[in-house]
Amino acid sequence: MRPCARTVLVLGALSACGPGDATEPGVAPPEKRLPSIVFLSVDTLAAGHTSLHGYARKTTPALDELAREAIVFERCLANAPYTTPSYASQFTGLLPSCSRVVDPLAFREGHARPPEPWMNWRVPAERWTLAEMLRAAGYRTAAFVDNPMAGPSAGLDQGFELFDTSAAEITANDPEGGIRAILPKALAWIDGLSGAEPFFLFLNVLDVHAPYIPPVEFAEHFAADGLGEPDQELPVGSGLGHAPRSALASLGMDLETPSVHSAPLVARYDQEILAVDGASKNLVDGLRARGLFDGSIVLFSADHGEAMGQAELKFTHGAQVDEVLHVPLVLRLPGGAHGGQRISEPVQLLDLYPTLAELLGLEPPVDFEGRSLVPLFSGGSLKALPVVHEGGHLHSSAVSDGEWRLVVTYPGFNLRSLRSSARGHAWFAENHPELTSALDEEKSLAEAMRREPKTRSVLETALRALRGPFYELYHLPSDPHQRVDRATDQPEVLARLRAALTAAEERTAAERKRVPVGEELPPEPADRAELRALGYASDEEEQ
Repeated sequence: MRPCARTVLVLGALSACGPGDATEPGVAPPEKRLPSIVFLSVDTLAAGHTSLHGYARKTTPALDELAREAIVFERCLANAPYTTPSYASQFTGLLPSCSRVVDPLAFREGHARPPEPWMNWRVPAERWTLAEMLRAAGYRTAAFVDNPMAGPSAGLDQGFELFDTSAAEITANDPEGGIRAILPKALAWIDGLSGAEPFFLFLNVLDVHAPYIPPVEFAEHFAADGLGEPDQELPVGSGLGHAPRSALASLGMDLETPSVHSAPLVARYDQEILAVDGASKNLVDGLRARGLFDGSIVLFSADHGEAMGQAELKFTHGAQVDEVLHVPLVLRLPGGAHGGQRISEPVQLLDLYPTLAELLGLEPPVDFEGRSLVPLFSGGSLKALPVVHEGGHLHSSAVSDGEWRLVVTYPGFNLRSLRSSARGHAWFAENHPELTSALDEEKSLAEAMRREPKTRSVLETALRALRGPFYELYHLPSDPHQRVDRATDQPEVLARLRAALTAAEERTAAERKRVPVGEELPPEPADRAELRALGYASDEEEQ
């Protein structure tokens, strides 16, 4: 068994070395003993569905227990509403667009197609990632990754000695995959270490992602307690306000079912969360049994959440809404320092890299977009800054600043954008109501385009009319589901948030010029098959 990694970090109860103590970027002073780091990121876990954050169902009892000796960030926001750009920002401390191959908007005037979404994000080899910083500081590094969108084709393997993607080869329909398949391998990797060096272990698990098929022993939890979100009868399809067919597999329903109630799907999602929470306790118990838990840093978070019925987009992510952007973030420091503290100040996922760098006394490799959260641990404060979100549906971006959120959309970007946009549906209802039913089904729309030249002409007109950008402003405390656009009656707030987004875009452009991203790397064929199974690739991508 690996001996407990002793730590000398102290801040209040724990002391942290300052950046000036490091001899060069990413290299720890030789007299310092650094703690091991275990980072569990649950793909698609919405903070709003965890009992840790007040959800009525007891979905995270193990996480609630861990929180008693950890720091809980009550308002942590993801910098992107889906996987690849979110992890790119976490691993680089920069906004997602610093790892974007091309701007898809550049393709709108021509006939060439932009790269597929999962191919358009890649961390440049020249970046100094979180794993690379830790490796240079003497850490052993390993990642066990369940989602092919977080794989080597995105450059997320940089700095890892071992980058195991075998879990991604297990179909998402198999409840014995995910964390159940990953955890034994991760603990075996720890057991194979000598114990002379600290380690960084990153786990990405996909269990709570659609199609929401929990292990059989969890399948009856929450089914009839009435504590989930309000039940709705939703049409089944691909358009706005539809429950996706990919979610029906969990209920054993016919894929041609015209409608479905939302409550059973929400219960299945919550059952998945409970199952992962139990497995995360097994991880903590495994660390304790090896004498590693007390001296380690343990991180628990997610790349993004999931819209579970309240947003216009149902049972999916990619939208710039709180259900998707608000994620859990729990940080357990060595010795349980500052345990039980709950921090209400808004933070973002790209703050993780600079926070770990300061805790470990390592020199930051670049000027991070994020900032260290260490001052908050001892009751200090940080200047309030807007949080930027990039890479969503409708080629959207957003800025969250206090009570307000600005969302920028391009509904006319492509056919999927039209189907996913309230503006798109309103345009067709007013101008071509005969096509509104086809708009809800990607296959119907694609077939209509092939069959009727007039339909293609209408669609081209719609794409031009809805090119965007459109700016929407929402007041989150009074409108948490973002249904009432306040852009017209709040011009000063709109101008302030637009200026913040423009400034972020300018910083990103300068960073991209300094470190070019290069060309996309296509995923392996097996990964592409899994992407289709997860609902990321569709017939539309062939158009």
